[in-house]
Amino acid sequence: MSALAPLHQPHSLDGVKAFSQVFPGIPQNLCFDTAFHKTMSSLETFLALPKEVTDQGVRRYGFHGISYQYNYWRTD
Repeated sequence: MSALAPLHQPHSLDGVKAFSQVFPGIPQNLCFDTAFHKTMSSLETFLALPKEVTDQGVRRYGFHGISYQYNYWRTD
């Protein structure tokens, strides 16, 4: 996944490695949502960015969070 987001993913994986060293045996769940950004239209990836910046390969990835729901007190 690092090849898809080289400025972002390696740092996230460093955190996973550090956690594993401090807390060995505790499972971790990872969600790599990088592929979502590959489906964004050119309007969404370049909106509000100056042309001189996008000409250098800079693009918008959006602002979002992982969509999830978890209920600790689920009774069913």
